[in-house]
Amino acid sequence: MYLNKAFNLAEINVVAKDLAYFAGISDTEVYYGIGEPYTLHLSYNKQNGELLKLLSKSFGGKIHKVKIQPFHSEQVWVWNLSSNHAYKVLRKIHPFLRIKRERARLCIECYERCVQPELSLGEKRKIGEAYRERLQNCQTEPEQRFDYFGLPHLKIAYIAGLFDVDSSFVITERKDRNSYLLEVFNRKTDYETLEFINKTFGGKIYSVPKSKLNKQDIWELKYNSQQAYVVLQQVYPHLKAQKRVAELCMQFQEGYWRGITGIPVSPERQAIGAKYANLLRLYHLKWRSRRGVSKHR
Repeated sequence: MYLNKAFNLAEINVVAKDLAYFAGISDTEVYYGIGEPYTLHLSYNKQNGELLKLLSKSFGGKIHKVKIQPFHSEQVWVWNLSSNHAYKVLRKIHPFLRIKRERARLCIECYERCVQPELSLGEKRKIGEAYRERLQNCQTEPEQRFDYFGLPHLKIAYIAGLFDVDSSFVITERKDRNSYLLEVFNRKTDYETLEFINKTFGGKIYSVPKSKLNKQDIWELKYNSQQAYVVLQQVYPHLKAQKRVAELCMQFQEGYWRGITGIPVSPERQAIGAKYANLLRLYHLKWRSRRGVSKHR
C-alpha cells in the first residue's frame, strides 16, 4: 500500500543544503540505474521508513513495503522515483555528488538522449542497453569528485548525509576503567571519502582487520570523547535520521566530561554515563521494534 502520492517537483523549493544532504545519502545507499527499455530509476530501501518519509516530503516519490525474499516474512520500506521525476531529482543533486557522480551523469545523459521524439523504440532500447553496460564498471575518479571548496555549510550538510546512513554514535562502557566513552565512527571501502571527512573534522583513519566474513579492504574513521562531541555539534543541524541519537550523545558528553579526565571516575559521573548509555539502548530498541512509518494524516 502506498503511503503518499507523488509530489510535483516544480512545486517543491529544495534548498542547496538539503540537496547536499541528500547527495551524501545518495552516495552511500541510494541506487540509480537504467531499466528496460531506458527508464531511469532511483530507489532506496530501509527496514525503518522514517528517513524515507522525510525524503519523500522533500523530493516526492512513493513509499511502499516489500518482502526481502518471496518466501521470507521480513519486509523493508522502499522509496522509489522513476522516469521524468527521477531525472529531475538526479539533475538537481548531481552537482553535489562525489562517489556516484559519474554514474549519475551517465543516467542523466542516457535519459536525455532517449526522450528525443524522433527516435524509434528500437533505437531507444539500443541506447539503454549501451548505457547499462557502461554503468556496470563506471567509477568516479577522485579528481572528478566535488570538493565543496569555499562551501563549508554545504560540505557539512553532505557529510551529515553520510553520517545519517553510515555512521555509528555510541556511548561505550569501559568496564576495565569503570568509565564511559563517547565514540563516533564511520566504516567504508572507499578510503577517499573518509579522507574527505578527515580533512574537515580531523580524526584518525584505521585499516579494519580482514576476516572470513570480511575479505575486502575496509577503513574506519573514528572520533572519541570531546572530539566526537565537536563533530556532532557541527553535523547536528543537518541530521535527520540520527538527530535524537546525536542529542543523547551530546547531552551525555556535556554532563560527563566537564574537562575531567582523571581516574577513578566519580560515582556521580558513572551514574551519568550509565543513564545515557541506557537511554541510547532503549532508543535503539524502540526503533527496531517499529520498523515502519505511519500514514500521513
